Amino acid sequence: MTNNLKEIIINYSYPSLNGVYLRPGLYLNPDTNPNIFLVGYNPATPIHKNDLKQSEYRNLILSHKKFISYYEALRIKKGKRKLSPTRKRINDLVTKVFTDTNEVMFETNIFSYPTSKEKELRALPKDILEEVKQPFIEMLHTI
Repeated sequence: MTNNLKEIIINYSYPSLNGVYLRPGLYLNPDTNPNIFLVGYNPATPIHKNDLKQSEYRNLILSHKKFISYYEALRIKKGKRKLSPTRKRINDLVTKVFTDTNEVMFETNIFSYPTSKEKELRALPKDILEEVKQPFIEMLHTI
């Protein structure tokens, strides 16, 4: 991962509104520079500051494998399926692209604030919406 991308992830992986951590991006292999960016709208599974300390969360999102393991356990704990249908498709796409091209994908979202429904995201105050777009905007300037 380029130092700039890693720095953006670290700088923006803090608890925002209601103590929900922002999720600026996930990267399968932080030792290489990504050539492919998978951009979504916003993450769907919130992780709260009561779930993890900020330092633990930062370490988690810097490791795709650790993040997915934690994500699966969190979803099961909440009585949900291990993987959401969207996460399964994302994982399948990341694997397929790597298998076919040997390229590693960087996963990011326009809005880094996780909500289970788009309607919840749209209901956020405008200043929060601006705040949670900043990681994506900085990434665009970096790549």
